[in-house]
Amino acid sequence: MTEETGLQAVELAFREAARLGYRTVKFKYAGGEPTLNFSTVIRIAGAAQVLSRETGISLEGVVLSNGFSLPDRMIPWLVQTNTQLMISLDGLGMYQDVQRQRPGGKPTFRYVLRTLDRLDRFGLKPRISITVSRHNLPGLPDVLRFVLERGYPFHLNFFRENPFAQDAASMSIPPEDLIIGMLAGYQVVEQCLPEQPLLGALLDRVRLDIPHNRPCGAAQSYMIVQPGGSVTLCQMSDERVGDLQMRNPMDAIRRRRDGLLNPMVYDRGRCGQCFWQYACAGGCPLLTFRTYGRYDHPSPYCSVYQALIPEVLRLEGKRLLRNEVRSGR
Repeated sequence: MTEETGLQAVELAFREAARLGYRTVKFKYAGGEPTLNFSTVIRIAGAAQVLSRETGISLEGVVLSNGFSLPDRMIPWLVQTNTQLMISLDGLGMYQDVQRQRPGGKPTFRYVLRTLDRLDRFGLKPRISITVSRHNLPGLPDVLRFVLERGYPFHLNFFRENPFAQDAASMSIPPEDLIIGMLAGYQVVEQCLPEQPLLGALLDRVRLDIPHNRPCGAAQSYMIVQPGGSVTLCQMSDERVGDLQMRNPMDAIRRRRDGLLNPMVYDRGRCGQCFWQYACAGGCPLLTFRTYGRYDHPSPYCSVYQALIPEVLRLEGKRLLRNEVRSGR
């Protein structure tokens, strides 16, 4: 992405936020690998800070990196600007290397570990994003123990097919196997309960801390700006809806009646009668459509959510009780 394109995206986002009455704008700098174009990230983020001050609209920023190699100047910049760093770490050793490889199949884990050690020396705790697939599910307990012992905030995602994934069929997990693997990971969480709340961390597309009637902001309050300036609806889709010259892109995104849709949970078949409807809101709509050919249907992970949401609540309850005991209350 050029600096010009990035600045246009920032201006458009704040203009739309002001027009629609939003109080916060959040920018996620992702890729590809955004640290390869870090000078542009700095300039884009600087422009966003200026517009935030001028408009009174609060600003959040996050850099999503593979953690392979961070520029030396990036770490102090993250601290100074209060920009969050999120690193993808899917497992330890071979479980990371089989899922996230360098060209030619070369390993990545030892380089990510080196980056995490550097961040520790600066006192910077990145959020760890763990994507669970068939390849790394057996290693989930070990990576969770590593993350918890180092005190990193984290969240778990389920692999979802996307235009850039290689051999997607081999990464998908049958729901019954996923439940067993996740429960094994939860056992480690129970042994190493963190300080941070667990209600938004332990289950893909599930937020038990914030009731919501859609699983995400796709087709509603969210847009992707591609390097060339085209606007798409979701990072898991290459469906183009326009470009940065659009006058009111959020209106165009919301008025669409074809392509990616994101119906409210009440309009997703039996989801509207589910006790947990405001926790998962039906799950990823794009995954549902790719699985069943329709949006008004529960997620293919519905049985996983039904089985694991009570476990997430139980673990959060234990965490709260542990903290009460420690505080002497």
